[in-house]
Amino acid sequence: MLLCFTIFCFLIESWAQNSTVAPGGMRQLKVALMMPVNMSDASVESNIGFYRSAGAVTIALERIQLENLLPNTNFTFVWYFDECVGSLGSGYTVEAAYVDKADVLIGPACPTPVIYSGTVAAFYNFPIFIWGTIMPSDINDGTRFPTLASTSVTTLSITLTLMEFLIRFQWNEFAFIYAIRRSDLIPKCSYLASDIDNAVTNEDNMTMTYKRNIANDSYEILKEKLVGLKKLARIILVCFESLSDRRTFMMAMSELGMITDDYLVVFIETDRTGFFPSGGGMWVDRNVPPDGKDDIALKAFENAIILDLQPYNLSFDTFNQEVIANIEKWPFYCVGCIDKSLNASSRAPNLADTFYLYASSLNKTIAQYGESAKNDGTTISNMAKGEYN
Repeated sequence: MLLCFTIFCFLIESWAQNSTVAPGGMRQLKVALMMPVNMSDASVESNIGFYRSAGAVTIALERIQLENLLPNTNFTFVWYFDECVGSLGSGYTVEAAYVDKADVLIGPACPTPVIYSGTVAAFYNFPIFIWGTIMPSDINDGTRFPTLASTSVTTLSITLTLMEFLIRFQWNEFAFIYAIRRSDLIPKCSYLASDIDNAVTNEDNMTMTYKRNIANDSYEILKEKLVGLKKLARIILVCFESLSDRRTFMMAMSELGMITDDYLVVFIETDRTGFFPSGGGMWVDRNVPPDGKDDIALKAFENAIILDLQPYNLSFDTFNQEVIANIEKWPFYCVGCIDKSLNASSRAPNLADTFYLYASSLNKTIAQYGESAKNDGTTISNMAKGEYN
């Protein structure tokens, strides 16, 4: 036990001396990145895969330099592939801080390693700025994760928004329908279902009258359950992870005569695309051949509301192209690693925002506390709080 304690003390001291300003006045910052690579699960790759995301870092760096946030600073980068595994996340966090002597960890991008990495980082007061998919509400615990900052939406913020929405219109009863389709490496609806349960428990005069995971329901069973739902709720919150589930659900409601002013469907989304995901509107049948009922589906969606995140700005197409091109340039030099016809990952903008957020936070930290505070994870994380354009 004494030997372990001695080693830990050495590691803390060695990391605290990582970030330096050279005699010539050039600050040296080493940035560690963490995300999955070459995952067999296509949904992971399209959301947060390395080859379709990492190029966002250099886009953010250009803005950092343009705004002179960290002048006289030389950046170097290292990266790790945690494959969304918790043990790899914690191990690479230690490696980033004490082997490669990084000044910050940008990542992980998956929920499970975030919890592990955040715990390790808290012990060593090491700054960790996470990005990626929807995150569990646990990461909002500043006492448990004092050195963690995030650009990812959490299920807690979504749930609080839902409750405020329902209360505003004085709707105190609702049904919740969801379908879990995505990999459990990057969950969405499962986290949300749990937080909605907790929110209803803690909210006076709010009742969830019906809840069901319809992932394994046939179309006929779905309609059967909706018939029963008619008597239980008028407000129906839905969380789906596939486009087909969204359209199928509304078509079933249409066939049952539920597309009326008596019912309101509220889609809980996080993709920033509203009614228009890639490939057309939610009402478009993407099967080959299509069923020819898009007009009916469109009419059904007119009785729905979508709660989604703010969409990306109009420069996203240019950003998308640059992310893919940058993987072949400094610091990655990964020529031929990706099909250039692919789009950047859906969360690549979060990665760019996260690196920028770190630079902005470090700028504020140094301005207020001096160079000696540039390794203080808790202070840097606290400086990340605020509003950004």
